[in-house]
Amino acid sequence: MNLKNAKEVKEKVEEIKKKRTKSEKICTKNEKNVQKTSNKALKNKNAVQKKSKKQKENKKKFRKFLFKVFALEYMTAGAILLWAFGTTLIQTNEKLVAQINEQQIIMKNLAEQVTEIRIKPAAAQTIVEEVAEERIYLGNFKITHYCACKKCCGPNAQGITASGKRVQAGKTIAVDPSVIKLGNKVYIDGYGYMEAQDTGSAIKGNIIDVYVEDHQEALEMGVQYKDVYLIK
Repeated sequence: MNLKNAKEVKEKVEEIKKKRTKSEKICTKNEKNVQKTSNKALKNKNAVQKKSKKQKENKKKFRKFLFKVFALEYMTAGAILLWAFGTTLIQTNEKLVAQINEQQIIMKNLAEQVTEIRIKPAAAQTIVEEVAEERIYLGNFKITHYCACKKCCGPNAQGITASGKRVQAGKTIAVDPSVIKLGNKVYIDGYGYMEAQDTGSAIKGNIIDVYVEDHQEALEMGVQYKDVYLIK
């Protein structure tokens, strides 16, 4: 290879290097532009998301505001209706009270007139019996309550008393026969007239077990202390 050809090859190599360097610069510039565009798009996307989020929050706040406004309106309307209803109710109650008072006066007058005319035979008989009876004070007794269930009377409970009579609410009582004999009638303050028909292993001394309809009632009545009188 002569000197001239070597020089031409060198120039071509230099030219190729320059073109290559220029291409690399263009690629780098394009990459930077792409990166800038990407960053700008990302910023736009974030801005859109932020704007959308803010719009949702504004809508939510607006809904809450509308709810409060409607709630206030309903409460105001309800208060007005309640006041109107209360006023009407008071006026109606006043009229009813006046009518009831008039009816009570009329009933009282009628009762006084009936009493002046006569006393019913049954009532007269009751008065005579109460006057004729003799009460013997037996003392202050412990009053308990039972029913005819298995919890109160055992697994063989059938509602039959020790005297052979069937239990009856408002009448049957269990007693200690050494204190009150079976068949005796007694008067218990707050209970009225009862009959000694039954006994019990836990009924000793001044204890009376009063029969009631069901177990729940027996529990609710509990234990009380009452004066007891023997009826002669």
